[in-house]
Amino acid sequence: MIAGLALLRNPELLLETPLALLVVGLGGGSLPLFVHDHFPKSCIDAVEIDPSMLEVATQWFGFSQSERMKVHIADGLDYITSLAGREAPPHYNVVTFDADSKNPTLGMSCPPPAFVDQPFLQKVKSILTPKEAFCSASLSAEMRVNLPWRRIIP
Repeated sequence: MIAGLALLRNPELLLETPLALLVVGLGGGSLPLFVHDHFPKSCIDAVEIDPSMLEVATQWFGFSQSERMKVHIADGLDYITSLAGREAPPHYNVVTFDADSKNPTLGMSCPPPAFVDQPFLQKVKSILTPKEAFCSASLSAEMRVNLPWRRIIP
């Protein structure tokens, strides 16, 4: 995901652009930490279902929260549903899914199937600023073929 910044026509403009980013799935915290450290006007919300991941990111990967970078311990589906249900929902420039299913029978499923259901993607769309980006860390072969969010978030 970070490498995608190299594809931007004028990436230096991002240094002065306020950027609101929602990352679902903290992991080691490298994506939010990179954006926080390299884009000084960015504000990052990360959602992590497993509180031990925040401990690992903090203890072993140098992650730390700040005024511009907050971690919310919650299920990403519930968190986005809650945001979308607000009278005045927050708006993000970018929403990324870097989460895997905890169901071992699915194998690796990033994002989990519930994250690409059309009703849920409508909720994601409602928290994006108009004409902004939506990213996903990796896709199963089926998701690459069907690209379900293209019908909702062009």
